[in-house]
Amino acid sequence: MIAEKHFRNIRRLPNKGLLWISTRYSKALRGYALNNPESVQIQLVARCNLRCPKCPVPERSFIDHYPVQQSHLDNLEHLVELLGNNCEAYILSLWGESLLHKELFRALHILRHKKILISTNLNVPIEKVKMLIDFHEEFKAIQELIVSVDGYDKESYETYYRLGGKFELLDSN
Repeated sequence: MIAEKHFRNIRRLPNKGLLWISTRYSKALRGYALNNPESVQIQLVARCNLRCPKCPVPERSFIDHYPVQQSHLDNLEHLVELLGNNCEAYILSLWGESLLHKELFRALHILRHKKILISTNLNVPIEKVKMLIDFHEEFKAIQELIVSVDGYDKESYETYYRLGGKFELLDSN
């Protein structure tokens, strides 16, 4: 059991290293615009409802490093205003499950005139999925909805790949 835990942590080292490098790099360049980005990847939530074996999000060290669990949407408004028409697309995906943000509809409303790409595990209440459908029907802003599904049946999905996930919830969504 102890060896298995250490092996799991060793497998996560490359992800932790990349996260550390990107954090240091972004701090060094804070305030300098290198170019107008075509797209911006946004982390709305620094937590997830699953505990996938190769993902650093559920680890306590990650949560301690990023104490704010949800992005303030005033920052998102400021970013959209700052980038103006230079940025075409906003990708709601990084190290957390964006659909868990308490004010997801407001966040989507801020981005309604842009292309929106969402990556999700879709292990969320059906109300969130219906809200996404309604939003898309009204604004046609969601260009892609990427659903991460590891495993082909209930046993493989819940046993290894998506710990804490409910296959029935994913299947019903």
